[in-house]
Amino acid sequence: MSEFPFEEEHILKNYFLREFKESVNEQELIWHQDKEDRFITVIEANNWYLQLDNELPFVLENKKQYYIPAYVFHRVIKGDGRLRIIVEKWDQEERSKRRKKCTNPKGFTMKQFCKNQSTRSKKGEKKN
Repeated sequence: MSEFPFEEEHILKNYFLREFKESVNEQELIWHQDKEDRFITVIEANNWYLQLDNELPFVLENKKQYYIPAYVFHRVIKGDGRLRIIVEKWDQEERSKRRKKCTNPKGFTMKQFCKNQSTRSKKGEKKN
């Protein structure tokens, strides 16, 4: 039996392909927190949900990206089939490096955080 309710493959330095099988026991999908920031990109969701501490669960959408801050309790809620995601894990040192290069250290978008690009707003629009 595995220590975790998913299978994980390390695909790049900070990137992991994670799969929760349709057969996973719902009781294994527990509230937990991680010691690093996580960005997840959904590959295949099949009506699975993500719930962060003190928030209502929301459905995970294919091809969407979600941010889970370090030390925030969260859980996934089982859907109808399997869940496949790419997890990006960033430790404190890496977050600090990226924050220094980013023009918007308090309101990261996925594009800014991962590629260190600034947001381009149209005239009169608020920048992130």
